[in-house]
Order: sequence, then C-alpha cells, then structure tokens
Amino acid sequence: MNRWLAWLCFALNILIINLAIADDVTLSQLAGRYVMSDRSWVPSSLILSPAGKFTWYMQSDGDHWVNGAWSVKEGNVLLRADEYKGKAVYKNIAPNRVPATPRQDGGHTLAVYVVGVGSEGIENSEVLFESDKGLRQTSKKTKLPGFFVAELPEDWGVWHRVGLRQGGSEQTWQWFTVSDVGRTINIMSFRLVNANLVAPVFRESKLKLVEGGNLEMLQPNMDLPISRYETLTYRRESKHLSEQQLVGRYKAVDFSYEPELVLNEDHTATWKTMNRDKYILEGVWSVDNGFLRMKNHMPSEVPVYHVMAKEELNVVKQALPDELIAVVGIPGIGGADGIETKFEVNGKVVGSAVSDRTGDAILKWKGNTAKWSRVAVRRAKSRDPWVWLEVPIERRQDRIMGIAINDRGLTKPMVPELIFGQAEDGTLIAREPLTMEVVQYEKVAN
Repeated sequence: MNRWLAWLCFALNILIINLAIADDVTLSQLAGRYVMSDRSWVPSSLILSPAGKFTWYMQSDGDHWVNGAWSVKEGNVLLRADEYKGKAVYKNIAPNRVPATPRQDGGHTLAVYVVGVGSEGIENSEVLFESDKGLRQTSKKTKLPGFFVAELPEDWGVWHRVGLRQGGSEQTWQWFTVSDVGRTINIMSFRLVNANLVAPVFRESKLKLVEGGNLEMLQPNMDLPISRYETLTYRRESKHLSEQQLVGRYKAVDFSYEPELVLNEDHTATWKTMNRDKYILEGVWSVDNGFLRMKNHMPSEVPVYHVMAKEELNVVKQALPDELIAVVGIPGIGGADGIETKFEVNGKVVGSAVSDRTGDAILKWKGNTAKWSRVAVRRAKSRDPWVWLEVPIERRQDRIMGIAINDRGLTKPMVPELIFGQAEDGTLIAREPLTMEVVQYEKVAN
C-alpha cells in the first residue's frame, strides 16, 4: 500500500508540474535556440522568437527547414508552417538513384521522377508528357513517392517535352525538352528547387513541454539515423559555437577506431581515422546556422588507372551501334562514378562522357571504330592531368573497353559534408560518417 501511495504521489507531482507549465509559461520564457539532446543527436535546431515566429532546421540528405508561427497551448508548443503562395520551380537533374525504371516495351511507357531537397521522391507535383506530334498525355502516380508514369499508344510519336507544376494548382506548366539520355532510358528526373516552401516536411507539429525545459517532438516523415519510434528531444542551447575558439585538433571520445578532426586557422580541415583501415576527408570548415560544417572536396591523392585485361573485364551489357563505352572501376568489386573520359578516333577527340554509378562512361557516336585508338581519363571537375590509355584492338569492334582504378574512394569524398554541433558538456558532437553512431570529440594538444 505504501508503495502504491508513493507512486500515486509521484504521478500527481508530474501532473502538477505539467499543469503549472501549461498555465504559467509565456512566449518570452520559451524563446531561444534549441538543439538535439546528446543521446540521439542529429543536426537539427529550433529557433523560437519572442514575437511568435519559428525556424525549424534538420540536415538529412540535404538541408530541410520550415518557417512559421508558434504558440503555447495546454503544455504544448504548436508549430504551424507559413502558407506559400508562390510557384513551384523545377530543374532537370541527372537520373541517378531512381527507385524504379519503366518497362522497356519499345518506349511506350515513360516515367518522371521528382525529388525534393535530397534524393528521395516527393509528392505534390503534376506531370504532363508531350510527343513530337504535339500529343499530350497526363501521368499516373505510383506507390513510389515522386515516381510518375504514362503508358502510350504506338502511334503517339517520340517523347519531346515534359511539363511539371504543383499538384492541384492551376499554375502554368514549366516545360523541359527531353534529353537524348532520357529518351533512351524512358525516364527524366527533376528536382523541386523550392521544396522547403512548396512542400515542407510538416505543415503542423506539436512539441510537448517536459521537465527540465526540454521539448519533445514526433519525428517528421523523413529518413533519420534513429529508431522510427523515438521522439526528437530538443534542449535549450546555452552557448554558441565560436570560430575563433574552434581552431585546433580533436579526437573522438571512447570510439573504436579513433577518428581525428583538425581545424586550421585558414579554415582548411581534415578528418581521418587512425586505425589500419584509413579513411581521410579533406575540405574547408565554417560555422553556419549554429553548426560546424566541414564541406569536403576531392582527396589530394590522384587515382592510378590502367586498361583492364581480358580476364578483368566483365561486360554486363553490350554497347549499342551508336555508342562508345569506357567502363571504369575495380575488377571484381564495382564501378567508379565521376570519371571524365575523352574518346579519340584516328587522332581526333570525338567527344567525352562522365562515368555514372555503374562505372559506364557512354558517348553517343555512330562512326567506324576501326581507328578508335585512345581514351583519356581524369576525375570530373578536377585539374588532374589527363591519363591517356590505348584501346586494345580486340575491344574496338565491340565498342567497349574497361579501365581499372586503384581506389574508388579517390573519385570523390566519402561523404560531401560533416556537420558537428555542441554537446551538453561543451565538446563537439557529430554522426560518424561510416557507422552513423553519435560521437563526441574533445580538443587535445597539438
């Protein structure tokens, strides 16, 4: 009985505390900048202004943010996103990481994939297909977010343009000419440039005020490195990051392979692991929106290439009669994307292409390949010297050759960016890029 009474008193105390919070708290008392708690930290913040405006931010496969108004009611902080009255803006992007492909039935099933801030498909769009005859066909939604298809009759013609606009609106269509690649693979990809305004990750959200002044929020519908059933806990930030104080060398606290971070005065930065399986990231750092952001660039080490021997080249698909293909990768492991390739025929460069995630650099070219003599390779968008390689005679007729690279990790950074926050004890905190575990970094002597 005594144990029961003790439990009842505890429950009543919690109820009284919550009621007191609900009755007494004001906007000015709650106003401030909030960040995620250490236990399930992700790069996210919530700024509540005394004037009743908020900005919520989350970095997950891109920078997501929501602006709007906030209020307090019955022990909860209510967030309501601003209504956007502008027009949806789209841009054409490379068809990478498409979740599905249309049926290859002679080009009569076409598809469009629309993404938002990151690489995930996003709803809230309408798509219109147009042929070279001026015939138009509306799209059908699929079970995959952002994936639209249209099945067309044989006499429909050649896919010429695609129009997009915000779903359910009467806005004018934004038209794009279909690329040769899109026409070949029957799919075009687009990004909703102003997705944070047109289709924010939430329209309304309710955060619960809990003991200690923290705020608990249900997860929005997005991919996060924590359990789907875990709430997001925000704590009030007590101290802001200072660029001047951040310069120095840091080591991870109690982590198996000892990641190390170096922030230099000239704003260059290096992150690397210290065990035998070395990973290195190089870039520049700055403080932005209250977070330390390290934007990574290509590794300084230049890859080494050689022509694949016959036993190294495993041709999965044959080149078409109007293609020249250089397959770049590590034999037996996989392709390397981001390698720019120039094709030389009879002493003249006839074109160039960049390898995709499968390692294929494909040039549309219909000429005779008897004198396809050389290719030159380097990392795309780099100043690497061109490496010229001879095309084996036996590969010319097949219009495809293989190029081996010594390390796929040298083609581009392992991750484009690292983001650090400030932990409750003042150390740096981040998601480790290899395992996505929460790691804290403490400053050490150089």
